[in-house]
Amino acid sequence: MLNHIAIGTSVTLDLQTRMLTRTDTQQTVTLPQSACLCLAALAEAQGEVLSQEQLMEIGWRSAGVEVTDNSVRVMITKLRRAFTQLNLQEAITLIAVTRSGYRLLVREASSELQQAKPCPCRMNRYRQTQLKHSRWSPTRLPVGATRLSKSSASRLAACSSGW
Repeated sequence: MLNHIAIGTSVTLDLQTRMLTRTDTQQTVTLPQSACLCLAALAEAQGEVLSQEQLMEIGWRSAGVEVTDNSVRVMITKLRRAFTQLNLQEAITLIAVTRSGYRLLVREASSELQQAKPCPCRMNRYRQTQLKHSRWSPTRLPVGATRLSKSSASRLAACSSGW
């Protein structure tokens, strides 16, 4: 087993000392043993979802400790706080996947976060995101949806290239 795990390009995790280190500033945060083991497993999963049962097995049961679902939620909160202390909440995110588990999302420094441009149109940003990421065709609308006017559709098409 490796002693150091790189999480993206901005963080390393030392499994022996349980230190989470930001690579550019050398800031460190010490993690609890269970959080360290679960973070290592989430990093090695490379964006795949790990269930609460898997995390309980990795973090506690392998050491013979019996835990509850709340223990996993507390551990996830501690990891999120550690990322916030290192000012990495934008680069590294723990996502709760409903009825599945948790996933570690790592964004690189040169990703779309820095390249994003503000949208020049007046359309509601929520509606833009909803339309951009929806899976329905503009000709078949889901129940309760409204059809865009031609001017709104053209503004959306003009600004979606910057997203």
